[in-house]
Amino acid sequence: VKDHSNQAMASLFAVGTASPRGEDYPCRGRILLFRVQRQETITQAGQSSASWMADLVTSKEFRGTPGGGGVQVVSSLDGNLLCALGLKVVMFKWNGQSPPATPPGYPDIAQLEQCGFFDSAFYTSSLATVKKFVLSGDYIKGIHFLRWMDGDSKLLEKLSHDYDKAQSHHVQFLIDGSTLTLMGIDGLGNMRTYAFDPSDPSSYKGKRLLNRAIFYTGSKVTKVVRIQSKPQAQPAGVGDGKGPASAIAQRARIGAMLGSSDGAMGMVLPIDETTFRRLQGLQTKLIMATPQPAGLNPRRFRKRHHTGSSLSKPSKSESHNVVDGNLVWKFLDLSLA
Repeated sequence: VKDHSNQAMASLFAVGTASPRGEDYPCRGRILLFRVQRQETITQAGQSSASWMADLVTSKEFRGTPGGGGVQVVSSLDGNLLCALGLKVVMFKWNGQSPPATPPGYPDIAQLEQCGFFDSAFYTSSLATVKKFVLSGDYIKGIHFLRWMDGDSKLLEKLSHDYDKAQSHHVQFLIDGSTLTLMGIDGLGNMRTYAFDPSDPSSYKGKRLLNRAIFYTGSKVTKVVRIQSKPQAQPAGVGDGKGPASAIAQRARIGAMLGSSDGAMGMVLPIDETTFRRLQGLQTKLIMATPQPAGLNPRRFRKRHHTGSSLSKPSKSESHNVVDGNLVWKFLDLSLA
């Protein structure tokens, strides 16, 4: 978080709380900022021991906001604190532990000062940030793609949203070099990927997010964490590392690690077009040539579990843009015969 009193960056630990007290009273919540430090102590025997300590830097209380004052999600963006309060997405800047003094008769400057907000549709369930972009997930009304405008007029600008209004419990960004893909996961484990392309006529000049794929993960997802893949090994004979093959191998790829309620873990990672076509062809051959449990079609298992809350109808090709890793890995277990 950036200390706007001296423009220095500080590593702080943010905690959001919520205290629901029934339908007759508004929900209360707080944001707590802690500074975690390691303290070295010398025992009587002359040995050194280390202990970690957390000091409360500042706190801010919320009550009576639309949707309640409970803090669901806390994140950071461009040195500021990003929070989800009910249906609101609120941005705060930290003015340090000793904010500058104000002229007589003016209110004191708060340590956490609001500098931007966005009103979601129903209830903000998750947030993801990259650079100056924000992905906000709503429990009922789908995802919203936002941009933080840090100029003369500071605001969270909505770039696009999901017209199908599919429920979204978790959101994350998938990055493949300069390509940005938006991902949302609902309560049943259906993973949806979107693209923001204002040049596409079906996006209505960028106001609509384009649905690229829907893939059933197998169980209810409870946690999504962003991960970065290791650089690909340089193939033999590429040369001095300046060709197209080297550029594909060295570009950054960021995916997501999924944790489910039944204890399983999964990974979603973007791949280049050539690799995808090869793995997709291999997947089709494995479905036709290898025995499947109970003779069932694994491609049908990866179709979305329809809840009736989405406005779009299931499509036959909605899961064809995702390769099933569990199926492709069976190729390594095949015999030479």
